[in-house]
Amino acid sequence: MPEFIDTHSREVQEIMEQPSKWYINIACTIVLILVLAGILALVRVKLPEVINGNITIYDAPGKVTNGSFGIMKINQSHLNDIRKDMAIDIELASYPANRYGTLHCTISALPDEINQDSTISIKFNLPPQSKTSRDYTPVLLNGMVGNGKIIIGVNNFFDKILKK
Repeated sequence: MPEFIDTHSREVQEIMEQPSKWYINIACTIVLILVLAGILALVRVKLPEVINGNITIYDAPGKVTNGSFGIMKINQSHLNDIRKDMAIDIELASYPANRYGTLHCTISALPDEINQDSTISIKFNLPPQSKTSRDYTPVLLNGMVGNGKIIIGVNNFFDKILKK
């Protein structure tokens, strides 16, 4: 098989070996646009700042009455972040949130002492005839447990990184 012989001059070969500058410019522009779009997305996306804790329901005789309440235990480092009448979303262990939704309650009393396990106990009242976020009325019993979430603020991605 005959070997290919390049008959172009040295100057033409150098030009043919180099990529066109407009290809490089377009590629750099696309990369820059993607990076800027990513940064803009991180600035625009808001992330909730959430306090998670374990909850227990007390004095709930089958139906929620005006005296029914719950206790949420959270780390004592969040004592300055919570206020009376803040909203709590409750996910009961007996009623999975992905199927039944969450109960919406408010903080009714702040703690006056720290527990032995370095947590604080927040009291919340259960409204009568509580319905979940998916319009379901759960049967609440004394001693039921679950998880609670308190949203204390909303920050963008960079604020969240800078706080840590």
